[in-house]
This record gives sequence, C-alpha cells and structure tokens, in this order.
Amino acid sequence: MLNQSGFGWDDEKKMIKVDSEDVWNEYIKSHPNAKDYRNARIPLLEKLAYAFGKDRATGKLAYSPADVVEELDKEEEEQAHHDDVRVEMTPTSSVNKSQCRKDDLVESQSRKKNRGANLIANSISELGNTLGKWLELSAERLAEASNSLKVDKDMFDDSRGVMDELLKMGLTDQERYAAGDKIMSMPHRVHMFWACHGEDRLKFVKSLI
Repeated sequence: MLNQSGFGWDDEKKMIKVDSEDVWNEYIKSHPNAKDYRNARIPLLEKLAYAFGKDRATGKLAYSPADVVEELDKEEEEQAHHDDVRVEMTPTSSVNKSQCRKDDLVESQSRKKNRGANLIANSISELGNTLGKWLELSAERLAEASNSLKVDKDMFDDSRGVMDELLKMGLTDQERYAAGDKIMSMPHRVHMFWACHGEDRLKFVKSLI
C-alpha cells in the first residue's frame, strides 16, 4: 500500500496516511482485504518489515535485510579500495600482494556476514519480545472476558427462578409482575432476593411494591 501513489506513513501515530477518500476507495476496489487498515494503528509495522520484507515506510531507520546486505557491500568495497591503496604503497612482491588481498577479502566477508546476522537476529529478538508482551496482555483480557461471561451466566440462572419463587408467595398477578420487574432490573436486588429466606423474602418483595 505504501508503494502506491497517494499513500504515506504517519510515524507519530503509527498508521497509514491517505491523500483523499477517492484514493482509498479506489485502492479498496482491488484490495478489499485492506479495508480494516483505514485509520488503524500498526505499531509493529517497521519491526515486521525489518524482519520479513521491504513493503514498509521509508526513513533513516527503515532497513530490511536486503538493505543491510547492500550497505555492507558498500562498506566492503570501500574497505577493499583502502586495502588496495595500502598494499600498493607497501614494497612487497606480487605474491605477497595477492595473498594480502585474499586475507583481507576473507576477513571483510566474515565481518560482513557476522554484522548482518547480528543485526537481523537483534531485530527478530526485539520483535519476539514485543509479540510476547502483546500475547500476555491478550491472555489477561481473555481471562477477564471469561470471568465476566461466567458472572453473566450465574446472574441469568438466578433471575430465571425469581418468577417461579414469587408465584409461591400468594401475590396477585399485578404484584408479582411488578416485583419481578423491580428485582430483575438490578443485579444486587436479585442477590438480596435469594439471600433472604422465609418471611424475610416476602418482606423484601413487599418493600419493592
């Protein structure tokens, strides 16, 4: 999306910017799965792009593995040029000069490989830590939702028996309906209704009607 004309990246808000609604609507026609990204924050975009691809926002820190390799190649060329100059300035035989160049090349390639591997490994490690925290937070929210659903189910079960219990109290239909409506309109009244027993329960009901 960021490679298309009319799209940009808001680094402060961590979301995609669009020049106009027409640009967005035209893009969605051919990419309907992207509709959820309108005004959606994508805080992990740069980290994901760093580890997995180059479809990302541009910037000084927006390097993909391909960028790393390209940058290291440039450094290698500069280092090789520097080594050539150093060798040319040293009065040695052609055999020693060739061996020196080979040693420098092996050392440069090893250094490039290690630096590139470390950069990518650090990026993936940081991404893993971020995803780990996100998963922990999601697990906590799921647990809270599960507990809430359990409370709602218990409340439903308690409310369902209220009308049957009121039927046993010798109330008129009008009194029974009025009491049921007031009791079940508030959760704490349902709890109080079942907490009372015998005459106390009847007194509680009459206090409401």
